[in-house]
Amino acid sequence: MKIGIDARVLDRKMTGVGRYLKNLIDGIPKIDLENEYYVFINDETLIDTKFYKRIPVKDSWLPDKIYSALWLNFILPSEIKKYKIDVFFTCNILLPFLKIRKTKTITVVHDIIQKAKKEFYPISYRIYLGILLPITFRNADVIITASEFSKSDIVRFYPITKAKLQVIYTSAEKKFQQRHLSTAEKADLHTKYNLPRKFLLYVGVIEKRKNISGLFEIANKLENDNITIPIVVIGRQGFGYSDIQQRAENSNGKIIYINFVSDEDLPKIYNLAYLFLFPSFYEGFGIPPIEAMQSGIPVISSDTTSLPEVLGDAAVLLPPNNIDRFVEEIKKMFSDSKYYEEYKLKGLEHARKYDYIKSSKQFVNTINKLK
Repeated sequence: MKIGIDARVLDRKMTGVGRYLKNLIDGIPKIDLENEYYVFINDETLIDTKFYKRIPVKDSWLPDKIYSALWLNFILPSEIKKYKIDVFFTCNILLPFLKIRKTKTITVVHDIIQKAKKEFYPISYRIYLGILLPITFRNADVIITASEFSKSDIVRFYPITKAKLQVIYTSAEKKFQQRHLSTAEKADLHTKYNLPRKFLLYVGVIEKRKNISGLFEIANKLENDNITIPIVVIGRQGFGYSDIQQRAENSNGKIIYINFVSDEDLPKIYNLAYLFLFPSFYEGFGIPPIEAMQSGIPVISSDTTSLPEVLGDAAVLLPPNNIDRFVEEIKKMFSDSKYYEEYKLKGLEHARKYDYIKSSKQFVNTINKLK
């Protein structure tokens, strides 16, 4: 069969969805020697061109959001017909308005937070997905989601049969691992990103649902308890946090905000951190805690939505609004080296469960069932 993959997300700054797709694209050539793959992408350095056939996506003077919708609904269907694609896959949630004849479709929906927790997103975004998502769900032959929690959430809000849904756990990239950093590498990172000698770490998009305000509260309580350790916050700005830079600058060094870190440097920064904080209110999966575990640092996370399923007992799980408990656990990590080491080792072991080869096998099996 001919398989088409929408990989436009890889042409942008890397996010969780991009890392999800990159793992699949890296894993598929090791698994599938039967099907023929076509990838819609501009940057050919991101794919194995000996395995994949690249279909470039023409640039446009139009704003990205407008052109993306036009490309999806008018240009893509003609490309699919031109290359005689049998199965089309996207991890950008939405499929074309009109079902493409003779082509099976697979989409990935990591979560439906705009439906489950409306307060975290503006009404314009909720209306947008409220109109388009039911069309995608109706047209899709398979809907892949990242956790049993997300699967149950989708079924709760949309009239979809469970047979149409498949859970395929995602994984962190292999580059997130324990590393021995040289003195020169450490010095370079500290200088380049203005990192303190010792710090706690958060990585992820800056949105209300991620409980970024909770990180500021944790930082303030630590200072009140005479514990001087900044929290480094890394991630692009999302809904509701256009003032994150200013808030960080006004925190007197308690919060250090970094908008973007290169793919080469991010795994190293994980290794520099003392521990990882993830007080999120809602997650369909949550890749950053797994990246932290693979890097050998303990994780203190919220106990909501998919996180108990994904992290198990390998992380300290707490109610996201219980800031005092977060502070207590941070203190315990500092004062009890055995406790710290216990969660470090638990995390390293648990992270092995999420393997990109295993995920790629499940994905290829899903494709082959559509023959």
